[in-house]
Amino acid sequence: SFSDGGPIKKDSPLPVSRKRLEVNPTRKPNLEKATEITRLQRWKATGVISLSESGLEVIPEDVFVVGVSTRVLDIGNNCLQEVPVEIGSLRNLQKLRLTANDLSDDRLKWQGLVSLKCLTVLALHCNRLSQLPPEIGMLTSLKQLNLAHNNLANVPEEIGQLGQLEILKLNNNG
Repeated sequence: SFSDGGPIKKDSPLPVSRKRLEVNPTRKPNLEKATEITRLQRWKATGVISLSESGLEVIPEDVFVVGVSTRVLDIGNNCLQEVPVEIGSLRNLQKLRLTANDLSDDRLKWQGLVSLKCLTVLALHCNRLSQLPPEIGMLTSLKQLNLAHNNLANVPEEIGQLGQLEILKLNNNG
């Protein structure tokens, strides 16, 4: 039997709590809010925000609430069509992964991106970019830049200002 540690058989009695399970629908929002707060606390504590493959069409406001605590932001494999200028508020961001979204030139706000002075890794492969602004040369901390699988025909000469750059991927463009 169950109580003596033996195997459970089809007709074995199972211990059942006599307490009635009550569901309080008013507590659900509190649970969701608590989960959201816990998520924000985890993001702030670790500095890592991973939202890849989440079906996102926009970057959630919570990302910007975490702010300067963010070191790594992975929003790859979503449906993003825009990266707002507010991305620049993540001043300590070191790695930004925007891979496999639906980003085009006019919706990627470079004025926000180029203010990320700590950025060492920028992954923009598998998007719809056809040109890069000269301001890309301002990302002087970049060590890795992946622009593969876009529609780039050329890159601005300012890319030569990226003195720390170790890896530049431009394959499958044009």
